[in-house]
Amino acid sequence: MGAKQQVLDGGTQGHQAFGARYVRVPRAQRDHRHQQHRGAQGFLACSRQLVLAGGRVAVAQGKGKRFPQPGALAGLDEHEAPGPDLAMVGCRGGQLQKRLELQRVGTGLDQPARRHMVPRLDQRRGVGLQVGVGHAAHYSPAGGPPRRPTLAAMQAHEQRVPIQEVRDLFKVGEVLPFRVLDALERLLLSEGQVIHSERQLELLVERGAWVEREQVHALRERQAGKGGVRGGAARVHTLLDRWERSLWELDAVLRAVLAGKPAAAELDGLVDGLIALVDRDADIALFVTIRQDDRRFALYALAHALHSMVVSLLSARQAGWEPARQRSLAAAALTMNVSMLELQALMAEQDTPPTQRQLETIRGHTARSVQLLQAAGVSDGLWLDTVRDHHERPDGSGYPAGTRVTGDEARLLRMADVFTAKIAPRAKRPPMLPQLASKQLFQQESGSALATCLIRAVGIHPPGVLVTLASGEVAVVTRRPPGSKAPMVATLSDRKGQPHVGTHVRDSAQAEFAISGPLADTSKFPRVLPERVYGIVN
Repeated sequence: MGAKQQVLDGGTQGHQAFGARYVRVPRAQRDHRHQQHRGAQGFLACSRQLVLAGGRVAVAQGKGKRFPQPGALAGLDEHEAPGPDLAMVGCRGGQLQKRLELQRVGTGLDQPARRHMVPRLDQRRGVGLQVGVGHAAHYSPAGGPPRRPTLAAMQAHEQRVPIQEVRDLFKVGEVLPFRVLDALERLLLSEGQVIHSERQLELLVERGAWVEREQVHALRERQAGKGGVRGGAARVHTLLDRWERSLWELDAVLRAVLAGKPAAAELDGLVDGLIALVDRDADIALFVTIRQDDRRFALYALAHALHSMVVSLLSARQAGWEPARQRSLAAAALTMNVSMLELQALMAEQDTPPTQRQLETIRGHTARSVQLLQAAGVSDGLWLDTVRDHHERPDGSGYPAGTRVTGDEARLLRMADVFTAKIAPRAKRPPMLPQLASKQLFQQESGSALATCLIRAVGIHPPGVLVTLASGEVAVVTRRPPGSKAPMVATLSDRKGQPHVGTHVRDSAQAEFAISGPLADTSKFPRVLPERVYGIVN
């Protein structure tokens, strides 16, 4: 490979970027250099020049070094680097450094560099080093030639506007006039959702959040037509908004744990706050768990942790456990997968079986999560034991130890983990009906007492599930009256089953509105806004 071959954008010596600025790295800073990975050959080439091009880190090749382990980049720890920064991976004395040195572009190269761990390389998709706002070096797939972006890919990248550049178009606490995506074009927030705090905005920036340029132009034109006055819509914060905020609070705390920071106090506060949310309205907690319409796969790991916590907590209460035991279980549910958050998000969109490296990470994630929690200051033995054992099985077929004897807390968490995973949508498959997931759980657990508690806690027709009524209407379950097996529902259609804007509360205990069964084809009702069926719940 020639010393002047451009890896990413095909420009001469890296200067012909996608019409974007570039930065030459001073000789004194060339000890930390970008790497190109060439799959099965295990080739890592050190660059002499870095280019920030159209939101991507590009590289002109320098001298190469060989490393004994193919895919060496894939073994590094995960951490996304925030901001529109320049990325360099260390290559000293033939040894791959495990640090990413960042320098903010446009402020001069004389500022102190910040250090972050290098993200894991996804060899299957040929993508690694996700840096800042859409900055991503593209690598060749195993055994294949280096990939170069197509013209369409370059043009698509030019349509990205970092969210920090559109602060004039929205305010914290107001509804968003656009949707927000991450560096891998995964949905983070839909139009009409709310950024609830400055901390949530910081987390969005760390994920490389961006807005579509076309929407930005249209909004600025409308703003100019109104004399520069922005017509933001204030929103009354509801209990449902509190669940959304909790998702981002969980993100912040788990990132701190993953980074090895003390976070026990923050974890305790988060656990107590979420238990209080379930106490406030368990039916809405289940609705949030069952009715997953927005398909934000970038946040899958966070949503799954929240949903597992809800199901675990309600099941423990059904079993009559004391509050302290319930709390340890809830805490374990929120943190059981802290060591593989990004892998979970990746696999939510993956359409192939897990790779060998992914399987190794999965099998080791329980022990690694316990280590991270202990380093963060967690000392609750029941919490830690539950995280460690939540994939073990009574027949010894579980992992990582294959032990047959575990606490009921770990067994219940495993059931909630599997149940909520089945009912969650993936990019390549629809969610399983809760009724079918409950049936499979009961069969696989041989009708155990814990499985029965989970099924009773969720209910045959849990809040959030779509059903057909004897009246011909399609409805969504909203409430489970105490002592009744017939839930309250809210209609979404007319009596011919066609979508209708009117919503009526029905009592399925009445023969006219009895539930006939779950709705088999939900394509006509892709999204059910909770505010439509619950109203404003403060």
